[in-house]
Order: sequence, then C-alpha cells, then structure tokens
Amino acid sequence: MEKREYSNGEELGKASVICVTLLSHFTAMEYLEELQDAIRRLHGVESEYVETVPIVEEFEGRTMWEGDVSVFKVIGHPQTDTAYAWRDYQAGKKRYVAVLQLPPVDSPQLAVRAAVVASIRAAQKSQQTTDQST
Repeated sequence: MEKREYSNGEELGKASVICVTLLSHFTAMEYLEELQDAIRRLHGVESEYVETVPIVEEFEGRTMWEGDVSVFKVIGHPQTDTAYAWRDYQAGKKRYVAVLQLPPVDSPQLAVRAAVVASIRAAQKSQQTTDQST
C-alpha cells in the first residue's frame, strides 16, 4: 500500500483521512492487479503478490532507475516460481515490466538491472537502424 504524508494532517477531518486511506489502498490494489495482468500477458502464468521492495539501480555513480519492484509467486511456470514486476515510464509513455526469476536474475535488483540493460541495448539498436537508413 502506498504511503502518503500530509503536512497539514491534523487539519483534515477524520472522514477525509479515512477516504484518503481507502483511496490509496484501492489504487494500490489496482496497481498490483495491473502488474499481475502484465505477468499473465508477458509470461502466460498466474501470480500471487508477495511483497514490494524499493530499488535504486546505479551505474558509475549515476542513478539509472529508482522505484518499487513488486515480487510475485508465479503459478504453473516450469522453470521458476518468482516474478518481479513494476510500472515504468519511457518518453512519457507508461509500460509494464515483468521479469521472471531465471538465471542470472535472482533478485529484484538484478531484475531491474536486466531490464535497464535490455532497454539501453534496444535504444542503441534502434539508433543504429536509424543511422543506417539515413
């Protein structure tokens, strides 16, 4: 569940606080359902939510990615029982990332690292294709 802090929390009426909390919970549940849908579409398996962990991926002192990765137990995959998923934005466009725990990926940190590397390689390949066509 996402946590929200309000600097004027005391000024909000009790009903307002309850509504904000319920809305945050509902939004978090919808988000997890979206991630489960991404796992289903990308990998063809059902999943159950386990936990969410904060990840910061850095390279040469520069933050390449920062966010929360949700961990899921996958059901019915022949090679793994774990998937890592998150929502990301690239060029202002929302996308869902779902990475199975298969070697060498064995943690949320390595799932993010693999996705970042794949994204960089895809961008480089796209750039090479553009350069060759001009």
